[in-house]
Amino acid sequence: MENDDFSHSDAVDATGDAVTATFEAVDALVRAHEAPSCTYVSAVVTASEVTVGWLGDSRAYWIGDDLTEQQLTVDDTVVSLLVAAGVSAEQAMADPNAHALARWVGADAEDRQPQVRTFQPDGPGAVVLCSDGLWNYRPALDGLATAVRAGPGTAGTRPAAETAQALTALALESGGHDNVTVVVVPVPITDLGSPQA
Repeated sequence: MENDDFSHSDAVDATGDAVTATFEAVDALVRAHEAPSCTYVSAVVTASEVTVGWLGDSRAYWIGDDLTEQQLTVDDTVVSLLVAAGVSAEQAMADPNAHALARWVGADAEDRQPQVRTFQPDGPGAVVLCSDGLWNYRPALDGLATAVRAGPGTAGTRPAAETAQALTALALESGGHDNVTVVVVPVPITDLGSPQA
């Protein structure tokens, strides 16, 4: 959503409420001997900032029209925890559980608080939210940015739905070994009633 009156605290509160609702929905799916789980990522876009929230290894990226590229999230994985604790990236990747999730959404999750980060873009661009079904095939940020900018227009002017469809097709054509979820949010959102919104 984009609204000049929507404050930073509103965005953080909305993220927390959304995560609570997500946990409730996943908890409702629990059956005997089955505890389904998933990852979570969201973005609240206002006129001046982007607030992202996440649990797990689904990611948010900033792809600017001025060629800036940035991963806005940090994966909640064992490797990320090891690196944060001072272990070298090479040693952390050698751990047999390196890619295991350290945080997630599910009835068996101990930590239910999302990580939240607020980012202030310097200009127009796009926020890309995606599951590892996409980023596994585009681990290098420049590869993702190239895919976002492919075709007519740039991240901020190419229709968001078209960009998301192209990124999903890219993941499927690359193997599609995991679920693929992609959302592209143009910044700024100029018309909430447009196909881009």
